[in-house]
Amino acid sequence: MIENGKTPTRVVVSDGGFLGMGESFVVLDPSTLVIGDKDGKWAVHADTDDDTLMNAPNFTCSKQKS
Repeated sequence: MIENGKTPTRVVVSDGGFLGMGESFVVLDPSTLVIGDKDGKWAVHADTDDDTLMNAPNFTCSKQKS
């Protein structure tokens, strides 16, 4: 989610799930993200604990069929 067309204020991340089952999406503060280089490729992960993820607001999005 972007404020004023340029400042990220929230990020939506996938939490849990396995092979597409049980996956949920939560909203986190961008400051929780860590960006690094892994084997020559960019990697991003959320540096947070389970309690923060469990208490983070849920994000839902309905998929539309064409």
